[in-house]
Amino acid sequence: MNLILTAAILTATCVSLAVPASGQELVATGPGGSLIQHARMASNARLRNTNVRFTGQCASACTLFLNVPSSQSCITRGTSFVFHSASGSNRAFNNWGTDYLMTQYPSWVQNWINANGGLDRRLLHMDYHYAAQFIPTCNTSAATHANS
Repeated sequence: MNLILTAAILTATCVSLAVPASGQELVATGPGGSLIQHARMASNARLRNTNVRFTGQCASACTLFLNVPSSQSCITRGTSFVFHSASGSNRAFNNWGTDYLMTQYPSWVQNWINANGGLDRRLLHMDYHYAAQFIPTCNTSAATHANS
């Protein structure tokens, strides 16, 4: 299975698909994966008040973690995001998945996607400099977030 999100407790070396408990941190990064699985994980992260650290390239369904409140998230320098329409087993699911993605993104992401032609098969690349206007930059300490 191709995963787009590595959920890791930063103080441990294990990697898991489970969302860590509140007070711990989940690292959002990766090349792509299951929309449904990552929708569930993003929802659990919000509900459990889990901190999310964006690092590296967060592509495809990983971008669902952008709907975690900025008070629960931070972005490391150089992070980027890649967006595209959903692609799965059939057209109906792809249409539903693409609509779902757009409804889950915060307005600043929706506006950026729409200004760049909307979600389709093309890869849209959002860089750190744009995203950092809306997501606090991570402190150098692995367990804390910037309060900007």
